[in-house]
Amino acid sequence: CKQPDLLELASSYIERLTGGIYTFDILGINEGVALVNGNGERLELKFWSSGLADQVYLALRLALAKVFSYQVESLPIILDDILVRFDENRQRSALELLAELGKNQQIWLF
Repeated sequence: CKQPDLLELASSYIERLTGGIYTFDILGINEGVALVNGNGERLELKFWSSGLADQVYLALRLALAKVFSYQVESLPIILDDILVRFDENRQRSALELLAELGKNQQIWLF
């Protein structure tokens, strides 16, 4: 998969999961990404809550699965306890995103 496509998709997912508060700033192919708020301020990893880290991880996993499905037959996504550290609004956003993605790919949520 092409890294920019993956990161752009993951950025759109993290934006949805956080209610528009955060996106990824793609720094460059070899430089990685940063999490930024609506004011363009970068949030260093050491300041992420455990819930935010889980949301970043989920956004990246979902984007990877989506990009992978463009190249080969899509495989089921199995997720366990992914919403445990999300607040209520972000749980709702995650479930809405999973329901949307589940229209085209099988998702198992435990």
